[in-house]
Order: sequence, then structure tokens, then C-alpha cells
Amino acid sequence: MEGKRINIAVPASGQDACRELIVYPNCTVKEIKRQFPIYEDYAIFKGWDSLPFKESVDIYDKVQPGDQLYAASYQEVGTGFERR
Repeated sequence: MEGKRINIAVPASGQDACRELIVYPNCTVKEIKRQFPIYEDYAIFKGWDSLPFKESVDIYDKVQPGDQLYAASYQEVGTGFERR
């Protein structure tokens, strides 16, 4: 199966925090964080009006090629989010 090329950015942090990656089936948020340690302490989500993905979520099923995902610190996301 073909991978999907996506971007993950940390808003207002500059280009160093924006990464382009290819996700394949069964690629979880946890695996992305392992590959890109810059996102280790961040919640990853699809849009500012959506909830962050749980670390066990298969990202491949949640994105389309070219999608932009965002990363924000758990403090910015709020205390109601449980990291798993």
C-alpha cells in the first residue's frame, strides 16, 4: 500500500519544527514521536477545532495526502486531555 505524505508543524516555532513525513498503515502517533523526538512532549491534532489524537491512533486512516497536522504542548492543549 502506498504511503501518504503529510506535514506536522508546531505553529509559531519556525521552520525547524515543521516536518514532512510519509505515513503507512498502522503508523501511530507514538511511532511518529519516536521517529521525530521534537514532538515527544506535544499533542498532535488535525485542526485547531479538533481534539488531539491519542498516541495509539493509526494516523494513516485519519489523514489524506497533503494534510497538515499540528503539534502543541500539552499545556497549550489544556488539562482535559489525557496522554496515552
